Amino acid sequence: MVILLFLCTGLVNASDNSTETPVASFSADVTEGKVPLEVWFTDTSSGEPTSWEWDFGDGNNSTLQNVSHVFDEAGTFDVSLTVSNANGTDSLTEMGYISADTRPVVAIDSIVPDPAIRGEQVNMTGIHVYNYSAIPERYAHRWYSDLDGLLCKGKNVYTGSLSVGNHTISYQVVDSEKQWSDPVYGSVVVLENIPPIATIDSITPNPAFKNQEIKFSGTGIDPDGRDIKYNDYEWHSNIDNFLSNESSFSTSSLSVGTHTINFSVRDHLQQSPVETKIIEVKGNTLHLQAEFHKTISTNNPVDISVNVSGTDPESTVVSIIDSSDNVVLTENITEKLKSGKYTFEWDATDQQGDPLPSGMYNLSLMSDSISEEIRVTVDNTAPTVVIDDISGTFNEGDIVYANSELLVKVSESERDVATVDITLSSISGDFTETISANNEDGTWIGEFDLSSVPDGNYTVTAVAKDTAKNIAKNINDTTSHITVNVDKTAPVIGDYSPADGKTFDVGTTAVDISFYYSDARTGINTSSIGMIVDNIDVTNNATINASSASYNATSLAKGAHTASISLTDNTGNEKTFTTNFWIGPKPSEKTSRSSGSSGGGGGGVTTGEKYENVLITEVQSIYINKDSHVMYEFNKEGNAITGIQFNSLKNSGNIKTVLEILKGRSSFAQTDAPGNVYQQMNIWVGKAGFVSPENIEDLRIVFRVERSWLEENNIGTDTVKLYRYSDDSWDALSTSVTSEDGRFVYFESQTPGFSPFAISSDTEAVEVTEEASLRSVNDEDAVPGEGSKDVETTTRNYPLNVLVVIGVISLMLAGVYALYRKQR
Repeated sequence: MVILLFLCTGLVNASDNSTETPVASFSADVTEGKVPLEVWFTDTSSGEPTSWEWDFGDGNNSTLQNVSHVFDEAGTFDVSLTVSNANGTDSLTEMGYISADTRPVVAIDSIVPDPAIRGEQVNMTGIHVYNYSAIPERYAHRWYSDLDGLLCKGKNVYTGSLSVGNHTISYQVVDSEKQWSDPVYGSVVVLENIPPIATIDSITPNPAFKNQEIKFSGTGIDPDGRDIKYNDYEWHSNIDNFLSNESSFSTSSLSVGTHTINFSVRDHLQQSPVETKIIEVKGNTLHLQAEFHKTISTNNPVDISVNVSGTDPESTVVSIIDSSDNVVLTENITEKLKSGKYTFEWDATDQQGDPLPSGMYNLSLMSDSISEEIRVTVDNTAPTVVIDDISGTFNEGDIVYANSELLVKVSESERDVATVDITLSSISGDFTETISANNEDGTWIGEFDLSSVPDGNYTVTAVAKDTAKNIAKNINDTTSHITVNVDKTAPVIGDYSPADGKTFDVGTTAVDISFYYSDARTGINTSSIGMIVDNIDVTNNATINASSASYNATSLAKGAHTASISLTDNTGNEKTFTTNFWIGPKPSEKTSRSSGSSGGGGGGVTTGEKYENVLITEVQSIYINKDSHVMYEFNKEGNAITGIQFNSLKNSGNIKTVLEILKGRSSFAQTDAPGNVYQQMNIWVGKAGFVSPENIEDLRIVFRVERSWLEENNIGTDTVKLYRYSDDSWDALSTSVTSEDGRFVYFESQTPGFSPFAISSDTEAVEVTEEASLRSVNDEDAVPGEGSKDVETTTRNYPLNVLVVIGVISLMLAGVYALYRKQR
């Protein structure tokens, strides 16, 4: 009996000693950010620990269960937690868990005026909030508009060239260590400019006599609410040319004739439509009249009328006399008179039909008892215009590079230029486009939209007409040698290493990464090249030239890795390219889909998603033109998204799309996606504000699901949906089957925007066996700290001393039984 009691007591003690020792684990609300970085650590240990000891890796400790700690210095910190209870102690160290840096912090102080009118100067002021001493004075700033792209590289922006629309403005700075601040955002609305309105209130007296004072009164109104400046008025006579730049004035110097008076006003951007009125100024010429124009030329003749009826002259002669009293044309019209009247056209030529020099001439009528003269102006001089400036993306020597717009400025030598046409002609001779320039304070400005202009080399020609319809064609001596190089084609990646999807042996710690690229037209802008490996910018340590970039990546761990390059050519066309490779076995497609699966993260683009949650990254850029159908295509193994498409409503330039295939729930989603999830991802298209009804429409996402997954989980295709996370909830999108093959079923969904997504079925998942619940899809590849702890089974390991006691008792019982048998 004593022995049996001892045995039972020993077994009870063994059962008591089997209580779990604690298993340390913890989480943090943030793991990276700017100094000072406050982090809230939460204990998630199991086994009911009774004491805690935190080591934050910066020399500070805590014994609280849950604790807030501030990292005051930049660096990467290992965080450890040791937990204990009566049954034992356990520790967990997360290497490099916290990353704190000293990136600068900025803010937008003001954007005024808001709203603004097109062409009106908008002032943007930035301020440095943190680490401002590390920001260089020049070229360290970056102002962007989601509509117009890069605005300025200075601290403040003063621009009058914002396009019409709702602009989202971003502002960033970079410090001397190449660390960019987080962007801050503002906005400004630019309204279309409404031309001002000019009204002639009165011209009195009308008709008037030569040398009589005539009063002119006009009014200018700007519907945009801006004031018309006192000298922004313009009065013109078709005979006497410019009259005044004031709203009201008087003059007694109008020439004899019928004047067409033109009146206009100007706002900050453009001239109003011209208001016209007629005034007749009479002289003492009763028998000789001319239909006056602003000027007379070979291209702009004048009708001359003679009326000597009632005088019965024997001889009537009309002559043209220059300022030196030389008769340049004379004609006896006696025989041509009918009832004393005769009208003829004069085209400012002499007796031989040659054009007369520009200047003042007297039109003379001589008869028996009549002598009259009228003073006329001849203008046979073509206007002189000069191409002052041709600007595109940038100028280099005799070449102007452009990819979306080309601005041409032409100046005139006189104020009588009426129109200027600017022509862009390809050197090959197979393309020509002509636009009409606008007159802005004596400078004629023409802007070419290059969206429909083929790549190539072009020349620019300006053609002007004056009020006398003289034509000037001028390719200025200082600009005739300039070539416009239109280039809308992004650089090309010719070769790269390692190949996308390549696997390296386990134990490989260093990989040579290289990209080879070219640009057929304008060449690579080497200063724009950036390399990123596993979300780390390695540009400064890479070897970069005009045709290649290389980097030796070291200290590589087992798992997935990503290398990306971004570059632009000399006209600003952008190209981003990413390659993924693995150290060790490449995860299977099934592993790629599992929300808790293993595998490394993708990278190359910073979106805000946690690096450790990214499995695959694909980045594409497409140059988007107005009224086009845009299709981004993806084909990496393990990526269920095959296409993103929409219709473009305007010219948007290069638009980048980033697709991140995730291991688990998106960092931007607060709740899990519903149903049986096949794959989760983030999709980002363009910069903030690009995805709007004004820019694009009919947004669709094309994806595929493996037949094997549908069959294994007993899921019908009609239950498969694409879910979008927006406004704190998951919403099922309209989804339909488009096609299928032996391996996949293909689907298409309509979406109102881009954000986190999940491919899921609203059918419950099939029952999971106990064995499957104890093991991940690929346990040997499990990510440390993410479900890679050993799984506890129903077999319990007892302490050694308990086993010894049981063995001794067993021997004793055997001895007692043997003694009992022997005695019998």
